[in-house]
Amino acid sequence: SSGINAEYGERSEQTIQTKLRNIAAVTTEPEACHGLRMQGSAALNMCAVAEGCADGYWESGMHIWDIAAASVIVTEAGGVVLSPKEGEELDLTKRRIIAASSTELGYTLQCKVSHVEYKAD
Repeated sequence: SSGINAEYGERSEQTIQTKLRNIAAVTTEPEACHGLRMQGSAALNMCAVAEGCADGYWESGMHIWDIAAASVIVTEAGGVVLSPKEGEELDLTKRRIIAASSTELGYTLQCKVSHVEYKAD
């Protein structure tokens, strides 16, 4: 089972409802998710994946300056950074990502989480 990181981030009603649904979708399968943590920073959450302290992280609403360097750190450590939208090429300016320790976990998170559309950076 995986340790997953997430954040509430921007707190509009639509965002909170989407993130609560995502938390339920990811955590209701104990064999798939051991626990959920929120460290308060997109970069810290992503670096936790790179370090092996967390297996996955998803987020929407942060800005490119919050995740650009951490995206490089995750991929250099052997992890993956994906768009949460299946089949969509990663674009950090769209303000949504999945970081995972493996491609398999990244794709699993893609199937489970939905996202909020934000104005691109």
